[in-house]
Amino acid sequence: MEQWITLGCIISFSFLPAVIVYMWERRIVWPYSDSLNVDPSQDEHRNVLNQEYIDTTLEEMRQCGFRLLCRYYDARRPQYKLSYIFAISEDRQTMALLGYGDMLGIHAKGVNLISKNSDNHYYYTTNTTANESYDVSETSDTQVFLTAKNFIVLYNQHKKWLLHRTIPSDFSSDGALQEYRNFFYSRCELRQSRGLIRYIDSEKREWRYTLWGAMKMSVMSVLKMLFRF
Repeated sequence: MEQWITLGCIISFSFLPAVIVYMWERRIVWPYSDSLNVDPSQDEHRNVLNQEYIDTTLEEMRQCGFRLLCRYYDARRPQYKLSYIFAISEDRQTMALLGYGDMLGIHAKGVNLISKNSDNHYYYTTNTTANESYDVSETSDTQVFLTAKNFIVLYNQHKKWLLHRTIPSDFSSDGALQEYRNFFYSRCELRQSRGLIRYIDSEKREWRYTLWGAMKMSVMSVLKMLFRF
């Protein structure tokens, strides 16, 4: 009996730091700035460490029939010196998000591929661990494919994954980004209604996890990571 109590205490204390961080961190519903010129050559976050990756990824996007939509800066913190370029596939079933820059002094770059079905459930394929692999509202699924160093391989993996998971629904021809933005807001409303998050401003732009939400995120994120390996 004492062994089980000891094990329970160890597990509880191991999750405690993650729970505290999840509850403390301030988050923004839509974490992107106002739309900017899509031309990355005008971007202050482009540098010698990432310019080859940016150019190669954009060229592979074009080869796969993607059209550039716009560019954003990261709006979460001044220390997040990150840029994001959105693009959409020719069939409008997948949006691509190319991110790059500097995050708290750490060089960062990667791609997210984004699709949805008719129930507005979203599917992400990414080659970076920067994304939360578990969605506490259960309105999206994410697969992490770290070995996909180029866009074409990642895109093929994304399409293969979708074949076994869902029938993709098209993004609108002229409002794909607004659809995606609306998803962020509706997801937060769902989380708030389930007691998983709380808004910290009257305009409902910023939020934090509740104790229940933080506990669920901590446990499920670890389980997702373990099952991934």
